[in-house]
Amino acid sequence: MQERTLIWVVAALLAGASATTPASEVAALRDFYGALGGDGWLDSDGWNSSRDPCGGGEPWYGITCETNTSSSNTTHVVGITLESNQLDGTLPASLANLPRLRTLDLESNLVAGTTPEAICALRELETFHVTTNRMSGTIPSCLANCAKLSLIEYSYNSDPGLRGVIPDSLCALRELGDLGLQSTTGLTGTIPDCFGANQPDLYGF
Repeated sequence: MQERTLIWVVAALLAGASATTPASEVAALRDFYGALGGDGWLDSDGWNSSRDPCGGGEPWYGITCETNTSSSNTTHVVGITLESNQLDGTLPASLANLPRLRTLDLESNLVAGTTPEAICALRELETFHVTTNRMSGTIPSCLANCAKLSLIEYSYNSDPGLRGVIPDSLCALRELGDLGLQSTTGLTGTIPDCFGANQPDLYGF
């Protein structure tokens, strides 16, 4: 019985070692690296290499992966966490090519420009964290398409900062628990009356 268990463990390890990430996701990560000044990051281990971002040993720095449940030979990028890493640039539209992404955490960097509507294509996204950057423009109303979002953090983007109103479409995000908008002085209007009505976990703005 122990011998059979060992065989299963070895087989699982070999399957994980040979797993590969879809080419479209790898290309999206490379585009992300270029758009956000990857050569100047504090830690960019793996990003400028030929190794698979998920397989072949350690994942690229800041990348979280998950093996496809229907195919042990395929892995998907489910998280990008690069806080305080000197990212400098704008978010590329190619992020839409990371369909399994659940976490995008870029807190305390120099990310500028508007939030691309490509973010709204990430239907698995749960965390969108861009606190303390240089984001501008409006909060996309299409974020309501990301039904699993539980955290949206735009706080301390004041150079030049956000503008416009808080879209009432976000009231449809039933999982939303935190909408961070501290020190976003360019926003106008009031908090939509519908906020909290169908969001039992909503505790902060």
